Amino acid sequence: MRSEPILFTPAKSLERFVDFFLAPLAIFFSFYTPDFISGFIFSLDEGYHLSCINDLLSGAVPYRDIYMQHGPLLEYIPYWLMKLFGVHLGVLRGFQLFGNMLSFLFAFILLRTVVSNPLLKYSAFYLMLRFPMKIVWDTRWGGIRWIPGFVGLMLIYLWLRDRKTMYLYVLGLVCGLGLLISQEIGISIMLSAGVALFFHALGRKADEGFVQSLARNGFRILVGFAVAVIPSYVHLALNQALGEYFKITFIDTLLLMPREMPYGPPLPPLSRVLRPGVWLEPEAIRVTVYYGIGLAYVGMAAWALLRLRRKSDYRAISVLCLIAYGAVALKGAARNVREAQFDAVLPAALISVAMFLQTWLAPGANSEGTHESLPSPDKQPRKFRFKTLLVLIIVAVPLLLSGNPYKYFKTRISAFWWELPPSVFVELRPDIIPRAAGVKVPRTQAEELNGIVAFIREHTSGDEEIFAFPYEGHVYFLAERQSASRFNIALYSAVRAEYMEEIVRELESNQTRYIIYNPEEYKILDIPNETRLRPVWDYVVTNYEFLTSYGDMQILVRASGK
Repeated sequence: MRSEPILFTPAKSLERFVDFFLAPLAIFFSFYTPDFISGFIFSLDEGYHLSCINDLLSGAVPYRDIYMQHGPLLEYIPYWLMKLFGVHLGVLRGFQLFGNMLSFLFAFILLRTVVSNPLLKYSAFYLMLRFPMKIVWDTRWGGIRWIPGFVGLMLIYLWLRDRKTMYLYVLGLVCGLGLLISQEIGISIMLSAGVALFFHALGRKADEGFVQSLARNGFRILVGFAVAVIPSYVHLALNQALGEYFKITFIDTLLLMPREMPYGPPLPPLSRVLRPGVWLEPEAIRVTVYYGIGLAYVGMAAWALLRLRRKSDYRAISVLCLIAYGAVALKGAARNVREAQFDAVLPAALISVAMFLQTWLAPGANSEGTHESLPSPDKQPRKFRFKTLLVLIIVAVPLLLSGNPYKYFKTRISAFWWELPPSVFVELRPDIIPRAAGVKVPRTQAEELNGIVAFIREHTSGDEEIFAFPYEGHVYFLAERQSASRFNIALYSAVRAEYMEEIVRELESNQTRYIIYNPEEYKILDIPNETRLRPVWDYVVTNYEFLTSYGDMQILVRASGK
């Protein structure tokens, strides 16, 4: 049963019109661009996905033959879409674009489920759209990745509210699918589910016992989880890839990668960005908001725990579940608060704050989940007015600071051009690169790719392997050639010395003829690739020589006698 709205109560028909028509329409136009298949091709992030899909098209086994950093479904879904709609760069970009739309749609569905107050609901929704995930062609930061998280949180809330057992089985299924898409999301949902089970059992111990409640409900989630993951795990085990899956996704990606290769400079202390003349800079504002979200989580968690000491309240437990999920995402965003990693954590934070404010201001709920009567302004005028004023201030401040919405959304429409005029974009030649027919990229990149791909297709056979170093994973896909190593992005091998030695062994055993080399540095922690990838670098310098170049990209050929 939804709590009675306060502060602002539109007609139910109007609210339904906004929820079921205007909100989805706003999400669509916030992300959609007419020529979404065009734009600069990322050699690192987008190249990673394209190279993985290229290997899957040739029958390679994930983790054993391909160094995949995340769950297999993150690459298999666009692979299946390409099998259905054709092998083309635009399919991956459409998958990312519409994945972003679906993620925000499910975020709004979650918001609508847990927040009934129209003022809080629509304010949070506006801010979600005002600062959405950037148009980055990288499904690791956006796309469908967040959908299992929002669906899982909604199932947790519905189970706490309605006590229907089926929600737990479906929740387990969603946890498993989330893990197979992105291990961070799967872990986040499982953590939130654990919080829900713990506090629910704590409130029910007089009825059936804490351990019994925890075990029974946990088993139900485990059943759904097993249904989701067992087929994939059996497939990986039969192909001798299950051990590599756990090693890469849980150790390399979650533990080693953030330390050895963070995706940006470290998070600065708050004291540094609050100095006079600095705190109004865009980067400082983002860092301040990051710390603000963290403090809000701490404050809301303290409030929920104090409330649960007095009585069992499914809404307070739900707030804790949202915080647990958001805190994991927030920790991951610390790698780079300047980019899409930070933007992606805002929906969960906004939903958490909106639900907290409603629960704090709206009626309470007893242990059975039934709502008490509204607090009367006549009985507690000062307290009620103070809370109302405070909520209005909390809502108004971020809305006022979010800037001109017309200017923002107008900018969003052309954001995929990377702030370059359309006149500098040209189509890649379809006769040379059929997998990118109709795609427009900057003129300089078009000249590079047309030249590189034409050379590779002319001088190598279809089954001959090449090697791109240290990034340039998109070349494999566009040229329709396989990598000489499972490390399609050589830079990722830097997390372990044994990985770099593996690349050297593969290049030597395959006697790979051509290397596509990009001398442009993508420094991480200010460490040049020459130092970070020393074993591979030394091998390339010793055994290969310059042959030709196209723009900034070079083709190296194996030296005579090597």
